[in-house]
Amino acid sequence: MELPLENDPNLYLTTSSSQTHLQFAYGNLNVAGVRQRCGGSRQHSEPVYDVYQFYLTERHLDEETFFAAVAQMLKADDVTATARWV
Repeated sequence: MELPLENDPNLYLTTSSSQTHLQFAYGNLNVAGVRQRCGGSRQHSEPVYDVYQFYLTERHLDEETFFAAVAQMLKADDVTATARWV
């Protein structure tokens, strides 16, 4: 279920045999107390999004392996250390 959130924190990932599509909502900027949508003509700076990919160990589908991998991606420093920037 998708909700029309102003600041939607969700990533929508769809894959096929040859492509991966990532869709996400742009954030809002708060400049001098005035909230503006990204891409507006009055904004002074634009947020930059970095996307990283991290592959789980192949054929290891147990819960312990999955949560150990998730634990490596909980903080921004962990993501930059363990994942690949795309």
